Amino acid sequence: MWPTRTPSRPRRIGIERELGPIDIWVNDGMATVFSPVSGSDAKEFRRGTEVTYLGTVHGTMAALKRMQPRRRGTIVNVGSVDRPEHWPLWLANL
Repeated sequence: MWPTRTPSRPRRIGIERELGPIDIWVNDGMATVFSPVSGSDAKEFRRGTEVTYLGTVHGTMAALKRMQPRRRGTIVNVGSVDRPEHWPLWLANL
């Protein structure tokens, strides 16, 4: 499943029936392009950015729809290599 897609409503409800209500939703995904910049184009980098950002947005919205009626739940957004302090190490590999 691509991160920009969330499970369909019947699937989400089935998962909740089996496992219980969503208590915590963790966004910890990232899509990127690991190749030399000279061998890539802007479309590839744009797609990685869109998948990462929109995956977080759509996942959060889907979780909120289940959490808000209960007025309960936690959403955690995890960052990793996107942190500015990691850029020098990542850019050294370009």
